[in-house]
Amino acid sequence: MPWRANNTEDIQAVERHAAFRIGVFSTPTYTTGDWPKMMTDELPPSYLPRFTAAEKRDILGKFSSAPCLSGLSKFCALGSADFFAIDSYRTQWIAAPPDGMASCVHNTSHPLWPECHTTVLFDSNGGWAAGPSPDPLSDSWLQATPNFLRASLIELQKRWPTKKMYISEFGFVEPFEAQRTELFRITEDVTRTRTSSGFGSRLTQSALKRGDRVIATARSLEKLQHLVARIEPALRCHLRTLQLDVTDGEAVLRAKANEALAIWGQIDILVNNAGIGLPSLLEEGGAAHLRRQFATNVFGVIDLTAAVLPHLRASKQAAILVVGSRSAWKTEIPGIGPYSASKAAVHSLTETLATEVAPFNIRVLLIAPGSFRTEGIYGQLYNLSNRIAVNDPIREASMSKFKSIAGTEKGDPDKAMEAVVDIVRGEGVAAGRPWPGLLVLGEDAERDVRDKCNKVLKALDDWKDVTCGVNFDSVRL
Repeated sequence: MPWRANNTEDIQAVERHAAFRIGVFSTPTYTTGDWPKMMTDELPPSYLPRFTAAEKRDILGKFSSAPCLSGLSKFCALGSADFFAIDSYRTQWIAAPPDGMASCVHNTSHPLWPECHTTVLFDSNGGWAAGPSPDPLSDSWLQATPNFLRASLIELQKRWPTKKMYISEFGFVEPFEAQRTELFRITEDVTRTRTSSGFGSRLTQSALKRGDRVIATARSLEKLQHLVARIEPALRCHLRTLQLDVTDGEAVLRAKANEALAIWGQIDILVNNAGIGLPSLLEEGGAAHLRRQFATNVFGVIDLTAAVLPHLRASKQAAILVVGSRSAWKTEIPGIGPYSASKAAVHSLTETLATEVAPFNIRVLLIAPGSFRTEGIYGQLYNLSNRIAVNDPIREASMSKFKSIAGTEKGDPDKAMEAVVDIVRGEGVAAGRPWPGLLVLGEDAERDVRDKCNKVLKALDDWKDVTCGVNFDSVRL
C-alpha cells in the first residue's frame, strides 16, 4: 500500500513492488505465463532472460482447448498453488525513492534499481488493541496490522485470482508473547467504527464539501492520517484530527472535548458514531460479553455526550447525532443479542436525551441504518470462548449467516451520509421539512421497523381485554 495515499510516485512504487517482488512468481503462474510486463519492458534480455514458448507452456500447465487467461490460445493457466504467506505482524508501506522515481527507473547505478522503491515500517503507537507492540526489544518489526492484513488479502486476490485462500496463524514465540491481547480485542480494534472509516469518513467528506469545519476523531492516529490523505487538498484547511477513544472514561473525554473546543473556538454538532459488533449466543457470551459490547456502544456514547454538552449549550445551532441501528427493532436473530441490546439501549437513551436538552435548543437526531456496504462491518470474530454442545446447530447456522452478508448489502453509505448532512443543514432532501428526530435509513430498515410496529400493534389488539383489564375494580361509596 502506498505510504502517501494520493502521491503519484508512491502509487507507482507500489506497482513496482508488486511486479518485482510478488509478481515475479505469481504473475507467470496465475495469469500470463510470463514475467510481469513492467519487468520485460524495463529489463533487457541480458539481465532478464525471456521465456521460450515451451517454457511458457510448462509454466501454464497442460495442453487445453479452453480459453486462456494468458492470451496464448492453446494453453490455459493452471496455477499450481493457491497459498500466500504474509508476515501479518508487520505493516510495510511502499514509498518512492527519496530522490524521486525519475532518478532511479532508467539509472542502473541507482542503489534501488531496478525495483525503485523503498519500504516504510510504521506503527501508529496504537499497536495491539490494548497498547503498543508488546515486545519492546523488537518493536522495529513486530507491529499490529489487523487492518492492513484485510487490505493485503483483497489486493492479492484482485491481482492474482485464486479459487480459495487458506489463512492460518503460526510462527515462533517471541519475547513477551504472553502479554499479547486476546484475539477478540484485536478484531475489536479492526471493526470499531470511527470517523476514519465507514459512515464517519463519508460524513466527514460530505460536510467538508458543504463548507463545514470538521474535527475528525479515531482511536488510531494512523487511521486519521489515511482519512486526511483521502480528502481533497483544497478542503483540508477545514479539517482537524484528534485521537480519541470513547472507552477512556468521562474525565479523559472532558479533557478531549476542551481540546476540541480550542481548535475552532466552538462546537456545534456532536456525532456519536463509535460502535462495535460482537456476535455471540447470549448463553455462551454471558454478562462479560455484554459488558464489552456496552462499553463502547452505550457507555462510550453517554460519556462523550456528557463531556461535550457544556460546549453545545453555548451554541445557537447545536445538534447531537447518534448512530443507532435497525437491529434495535429487529432483534430476533441468534447471535445478534449483545449488539441489538446495546443499540436498543442507545435508542432509549437518545430519546430521553432529546427531551432533556430541548430546553437548551439542542436538536437530537437518532439515526437507525439498516445494512450498508461499509468497511469491515462484518469482520468480527464470533464468540467461541464458551461453546456449549447443545447450541452447536444454532451457533453454526448463525455464524454462516454472518459470513454470508458482507458485500451483499444494498445500502449505499455515501447516499446515506449525504442525506444526514442535508438534514443537519436543512437543505436538499430536508429543505422545508421539520427536524425528524428519528431517521431510518435503508429499505431493509424501513421494512423491519414496520414489521416490529405491526407486531406490537397486533399484540395490543389481540390482548386488549387483558391489557386493559387489570385496573382496580371501581369502588362505590
